Amino acid sequence: MEREKAINLLKKYNKEEFHVRHAFTVEQVMRYFARENLKTRSLQQVAQEIQLNKEQRI
Repeated sequence: MEREKAINLLKKYNKEEFHVRHAFTVEQVMRYFARENLKTRSLQQVAQEIQLNKEQRI
């Protein structure tokens, strides 16, 4: 999903400004930890874990 579409959905279902701000804060925290995680692991390892997680959900 494109980010702009996701933001529109977020705002459609979350009318309070606090919840929207909180979502953006969580987004930034997740981006930070993703960057930190990539510093210590190879991109290939991360991709393999994502694929394993997808397979487990099916």
